[in-house]
Amino acid sequence: MRNWKPMKALRPLAASIRSSHLVLFCSILMPHAQNQKLFGIIRKMGAKMEVGEHRYRGALKKEQGEAVRGAHEAITALQEQLEAQRRAHNVKMQAFIKECDSLKVLIAWAE
Repeated sequence: MRNWKPMKALRPLAASIRSSHLVLFCSILMPHAQNQKLFGIIRKMGAKMEVGEHRYRGALKKEQGEAVRGAHEAITALQEQLEAQRRAHNVKMQAFIKECDSLKVLIAWAE
């Protein structure tokens, strides 16, 4: 058999907990009115939370959009800079090729 002594020790504690959370109502309408009041409070709190969440999501979406726009502008600027450098290097390469061809002609003519 089990030892039930610990359970007997918990009975006064359980009774005190029940009595401390016990609410007395004079009629059946009072708990109903209390429930209605609590439901109203819950609905209001839920609505406030939804509004707050909607604002948070909107702010987050706006912030992400600004970050994406900034990144796109930075990428576009770097692409333009890279293209300008490529064109400048092509011009220099063409100049070096012309100079090399001119020197080859001079060497061939001198021989």
